[in-house]
Amino acid sequence: RRHNDGLPVPLQIQVLPSEFVPLKNDDARSIVSGVQFGNIGDRLAYLFHKTHPGDGKAFIGNDYSEVPADRVCHIFDRKEGGQLRGEPWLVRSIIRLHELDEFEDAELVKANFSARITSFFKRKSPVDPTSGQMLNLDEEEDEADLAEVIENPAAGSGMVMPDDYDVEFAPTHETAATFPHFVRQILSEACVGLAPVDLIIDRDIPERSQQLILAKYERIVEQRRKMLIQRFMRPLWAAFLDAVEVSGRYNGDLSEHRRVKWTGQPLPKIRRHQEAQADVIELRAGTVTHAEIVERKGQDYAEHIERLAQEAKDREERGLVLTIDPRHVSNAGVSQHNDFYDEEGQDDGNP
Repeated sequence: RRHNDGLPVPLQIQVLPSEFVPLKNDDARSIVSGVQFGNIGDRLAYLFHKTHPGDGKAFIGNDYSEVPADRVCHIFDRKEGGQLRGEPWLVRSIIRLHELDEFEDAELVKANFSARITSFFKRKSPVDPTSGQMLNLDEEEDEADLAEVIENPAAGSGMVMPDDYDVEFAPTHETAATFPHFVRQILSEACVGLAPVDLIIDRDIPERSQQLILAKYERIVEQRRKMLIQRFMRPLWAAFLDAVEVSGRYNGDLSEHRRVKWTGQPLPKIRRHQEAQADVIELRAGTVTHAEIVERKGQDYAEHIERLAQEAKDREERGLVLTIDPRHVSNAGVSQHNDFYDEEGQDDGNP
């Protein structure tokens, strides 16, 4: 942004969906899927629609804005080498989800019609089944009697049919037993295109399989988190510091702020007690550090240690002894004396 735009830092990020970049190809300008390439295959610029393609009358299909590639962060999950554009996470499941939507609509229509009692009136054969002779039927009189029965039904009453007619009721449609299983199967197949979230749908799988699914899900989330940090967060932070330096609002040295550590939000805990025990085992075995465990929970290690020290100091000043303090209480909850501290809580110098 310009310096006279009134922003504290002359930088503004615009997040746009992928449909803003048209699937346009132009061999003369080396444009493939809305991306212009150089002679060595480097990306030079991106073509953007000036309005969203779904804006109706305001959308002009051939009116593009050309933005240099160094001002665009193209965020997508690469599946193979040479991939130019990303794909929606549901693209592999959209057909199955569409079929599920059509199936639910069909089942709703069937259930609606099945809820109605539909009857069919059939005229008996004019031939007597015992003697084989033709019966003398008065069609006009029988039709009048049938119309009276159909037009004047009474709730809870029986229907006295004319002598020459039979009645049959339409069969009902029962799907209560098969519908849930079919929906579960469709959703399980649709989830293959996203991530292993079958655990949310199928609750009958063994516990061991649930743990494997959760481990694979956490790995996929971590991979996508690293992808966002590398392709979006780091370039954005570098552009922000450059804008701060150009604006002259910060007189200090910004080089020490260039390298930052990104800590993401923690994943939800499914079995909190077991996961806490696993952290303690790994920490005692030396396979992880205390800082890594703290960062898994989405906290900054320096701030976490500072809070722990402050809480311990406050408890000592107030004379509080809690079971969480290993200096006074063991892991089994038994009070223990610490020879390294005297009665005032200071180091007495004894080994």
